[in-house]
Amino acid sequence: MGKSTVCKGVRIRIPDRTGVLGEILSPLAEAKVNIEAFHGYAAGNEANLFLVPDEPDYSKMLTTLRKNNVSYDEMSLVGVELDNKPGQAAWATSTLSNAGINIEECFSSTYTNARTRAFFSTDQNEKAVKILG
Repeated sequence: MGKSTVCKGVRIRIPDRTGVLGEILSPLAEAKVNIEAFHGYAAGNEANLFLVPDEPDYSKMLTTLRKNNVSYDEMSLVGVELDNKPGQAAWATSTLSNAGINIEECFSSTYTNARTRAFFSTDQNEKAVKILG
């Protein structure tokens, strides 16, 4: 169904306040870091922001974050390309579940009308890549 790879991203814990996303993302834009996918959510007074850059921009993203005093945790993720049509998320998650792989985080990024890329943090990333193809 899809092409899958292990890819890198970061989790940033930030205060839940107006403008903080712009403060983090603007320096990345100025450094010409292409963000392939991002996901965020608030929990109380704090928020979590997940960033996945294009592979060639990963080191540049880390350098820019450090230069701007942004703390982060590096993440290993499974990225899988899927057709942009009904049932693809169900296929990917069921496939992982049936193989005994636990999904800890997930989000996606649609990049064309025909394709989407889903990202999973799992307890067995290498096995997940093999299972998803």
